[in-house]
Amino acid sequence: MLDREVNIDRRVKKTRQVLKDALISLMAEKDFSNITVQDITRVADVNRATFYSHYHDKIDLIQKIAEEILNELNAILMKKSDGLRSYDLLVQIFEHLSEHSEFYTIMLSSNRFPGFWKKLYAIFRNATSRSTEFSDSDDSIPQDILNSYILGAYFGVVIQWIKRGMPYSPKYMAEKLANIKTVI
Repeated sequence: MLDREVNIDRRVKKTRQVLKDALISLMAEKDFSNITVQDITRVADVNRATFYSHYHDKIDLIQKIAEEILNELNAILMKKSDGLRSYDLLVQIFEHLSEHSEFYTIMLSSNRFPGFWKKLYAIFRNATSRSTEFSDSDDSIPQDILNSYILGAYFGVVIQWIKRGMPYSPKYMAEKLANIKTVI
């Protein structure tokens, strides 16, 4: 019985993955509003009933994709131990972004999904506000101002790297970002 459950779980995972891949692939070609469930099922090579057994509609699908990917990023940021300047943490962040490059590029290249920007920003904001590595830099600078400064810098670098097509490797980005010395 256990083998059968594992096989069902594998089939479910595989089906969901092909549906996710199909939607992302279609979004690279045309606007989300012009994509139909039929388009998704055609590219995924599954029938509509299968699609609807997993998702309510294409909006549910894109929300689940975003949730899954952002949860992965958040998990990376939550396990940090040496702060946002840690080379190893930065490598993991940039590798995650690179692994999901098509998705991030699509989601950040337009204003079609403003909620995605807010969620991504909130994840970085949360990581920055939990960071104590910048606390001792200058007592005359309130922590909220310092956190906003750090957040803007890191978020800006990430967004530009994605929008420019990730011209540098994740390790290169991590090395350069880890070595930036601020005036603070």
